[in-house]
Amino acid sequence: MKKYKKQCPKCNKDQVYTRADALTRAVKKNTLCNSCAVVKYEKGVLKGVTEEQRLQMRATKAGFSNWEEYLDKYPKKEMYKREVWKYTYRNDLTKFENYDKRGRNGVDGAYQIDHIVSINEGWKSNTPAKKIGNMTNLQMITWEENRRKW
Repeated sequence: MKKYKKQCPKCNKDQVYTRADALTRAVKKNTLCNSCAVVKYEKGVLKGVTEEQRLQMRATKAGFSNWEEYLDKYPKKEMYKREVWKYTYRNDLTKFENYDKRGRNGVDGAYQIDHIVSINEGWKSNTPAKKIGNMTNLQMITWEENRRKW
């Protein structure tokens, strides 16, 4: 499989693409790497949206007509995982060493966020999602280490 690369215009970190058309589109739009995009576009933060609207958007995205149907039918474990990641991303993850090297599986030198006590272990032991997503339960490890833990 060929890999196509370009550098992030802000931090010069390599961005890897698996298809030539994806690379062409990224060059044309001058896209940022995920780390820079999170900061620039304040990803995860919805401005001017009420809690009710946010819940409705979440239900619609999952294929349900409203929040009540979502709560009733969406798998509880998946809901727990989402809640853990919500708390995880509320932390200032840029404080981690190697945060700027975040990347996907298979990318040389890429690091990933790891939950020391895993989300699955938290689910099994009824640990609150807030505790599993807390900064004290997070670390940056290489993608290879993360896959071995999984």
